[in-house]
Amino acid sequence: MTRDEAESLLGLVRPYDDKTLRDHWRRAAREHHPDRGGSNDLMARINDAYSVLATIDETVSATAPTAPPTGPNQRPSTKDDVVVRSVDRPAFVIDALPVVAFETLLLAARVLGDVIDDDPPYVLETLVEHSGSTTWCRLELVPDAGSSTVSITTDGRVSAEHLCQAWVTTVNELGVVQ
Repeated sequence: MTRDEAESLLGLVRPYDDKTLRDHWRRAAREHHPDRGGSNDLMARINDAYSVLATIDETVSATAPTAPPTGPNQRPSTKDDVVVRSVDRPAFVIDALPVVAFETLLLAARVLGDVIDDDPPYVLETLVEHSGSTTWCRLELVPDAGSSTVSITTDGRVSAEHLCQAWVTTVNELGVVQ
């Protein structure tokens, strides 16, 4: 999918920031989700459109620098200090509604690192300590037939795949979700 196709599908007009992108994606997801009478194919296209646009650095944050902070102990001080470099959509599924899944991820976030920002029950941003590196990580929850699909976006210091494994392991170790 091209950038223009993705923007058209989500009803976006340039310029826009990450909040506007996320708002348009959420609106489209709510309107066309299969649980609300939409089709699986259209929902997949909406998620693909979001994925395409979320990986374009200029849409991530109007104030984001061109490169993430460097140095062994340097961490971003806010979410605006980070440029997204790695996206994994969808990453994993939690067999619980978003409210319960979010609380479980909040507990896991306390084990893995620090919470930077949250928008319950759909968005959680954290700084995760993984393999001796601190990385910014954004989790987005989407309701999916009684469960929650969790997508991961990261600054690229640690791959989304490795972060996914860390989140899944921590959530399973906590054993909160029944």
